[in-house]
Amino acid sequence: AIARTLTGPLSNRGTATTSERNATDAVAAMRAAVGDLLGVPASGVVYGRSATQLAYDFSRHLSRDWVPGDEVVVTRLDHDSNVRPWVQAAARTGATVRWIQLDPATGELLFDDL
Repeated sequence: AIARTLTGPLSNRGTATTSERNATDAVAAMRAAVGDLLGVPASGVVYGRSATQLAYDFSRHLSRDWVPGDEVVVTRLDHDSNVRPWVQAAARTGATVRWIQLDPATGELLFDDL
């Protein structure tokens, strides 16, 4: 499947041409394989350009209804690519960002500080 995808005609997804159908089929096959691996329905598997882009997409979707007074919690342990989308969404909507600190001695998150 990988060799066929990498060597066959492939383009943006759609249904008009062979290469578009191949792209659509490749994404469907990937979702089915990942769903099978994780024991979840293929319809629940999301494929995107990168984890960072998916985090931005997800944060924009979830924050559509945020208002001042809402809160989002992020950690000092997470990579910036998973923190910045939430911080920017909060800034855009007036929500508050709450940070979970990390105990450097134990590596544990300090939930009691919330």
